[in-house]
Amino acid sequence: MDSYVTGDVAAFNDYPCIGPIPVLSQRAVQVLKDLLGPCGELLPLTSDIGDYFAFNILTKSEALDVENSEAEFAPSTGKETAFSIDHFEFHRDQVGQHAIFRVREMPAYVLVTDAFKTRVDQAGLFGFQFSKLWPLPRGERWEILEMREKRNRDQTLQPLRGQSLTIDLFYDGAESDAEDALINSLVEKISGVLAGHRDSKESSFVGAVEGVEMLEGQDRIWIVCPEAETVARIVLPVLRDINWPGVCGMTLFRGNRYDPNTKVKKVTVE
Repeated sequence: MDSYVTGDVAAFNDYPCIGPIPVLSQRAVQVLKDLLGPCGELLPLTSDIGDYFAFNILTKSEALDVENSEAEFAPSTGKETAFSIDHFEFHRDQVGQHAIFRVREMPAYVLVTDAFKTRVDQAGLFGFQFSKLWPLPRGERWEILEMREKRNRDQTLQPLRGQSLTIDLFYDGAESDAEDALINSLVEKISGVLAGHRDSKESSFVGAVEGVEMLEGQDRIWIVCPEAETVARIVLPVLRDINWPGVCGMTLFRGNRYDPNTKVKKVTVE
């Protein structure tokens, strides 16, 4: 029997994950099936945005060269489970045996080979973020490289988050449980509508819910996007359908919302 899952996941995401558990889209499974098969089992999941599979990694490799790695272990456990590994070294004759695996010393990490990464890159799968662990020069920490890569990704994505929009929900009186539930439902619906505008590699990113801000007598749903006007047109029908008991509106920021020179437009939903 398939397990039903919910969450704020865009339809184009091929690797959303559930905590430390890898989760792959149907498309990702088709691309990677021959690499996944020898290393674990695929467990079907069902969601409102499509079929996904949790991947239970059954391969626990002994490839880590503990003596030459830089790892911190608890004195009471010897060299069983590490608090952290700053520098990885692997036994070359063992590291290529499995395309995706875990190591006993750091079981929460999902490790893959270059062959796995190359397959993902060539197929244009979304959602995977890789950090190089090995080989690296002695003294160079993989976490530092990961932070640099993250900064580069953020700079690349910045134009896609150049504008923003808030959905402004005002209360006539005290906030009720029913209104809380309505806001949660609204966030889920808006996330789904925005995700539906990018369900393939060729589609463009429209926007995404960044969070909910609770204020005195008002809640705001923040959306980041390339063009606030486009998002306003997309979410307006959703807002008209919810029958919010108080005043409902939108605030469009045509630029950085923290810049005092950014043009702001307010819209009331009727």
